[in-house]
Amino acid sequence: MFLDKASKRLLDKLIAGTPDFSAEVFTYECVEALGGIPQASMFKILRGLESRGLVEYSRWDTGSDIGVALTQQGVAYKELRRLEAWERWKERLMGFFTGAGLTLLAWWLATLSKAQ
Repeated sequence: MFLDKASKRLLDKLIAGTPDFSAEVFTYECVEALGGIPQASMFKILRGLESRGLVEYSRWDTGSDIGVALTQQGVAYKELRRLEAWERWKERLMGFFTGAGLTLLAWWLATLSKAQ
């Protein structure tokens, strides 16, 4: 999961902040105040966070927007990033050792065929 600086900063402020509407929902005014960013940029960042599943839009029954709420992935995004990084390194190490092992096996077979 790759996030730019503005997205990380806003997400960190939402995690540390207190929702102003209900137990989970941040109104857009609260997000703007917490983030300290212009409203146009805020909506672009929120759309990016929503597309990654880190926040979700909250709506009234009539369909109009209230604000955003953090998802479980949004609350634990740092831990998820750390786990994803560990998985990438595991895959790289497995690939390296598999390649080294196959190279040694090929070298050993080549030396056996030359010895006969």
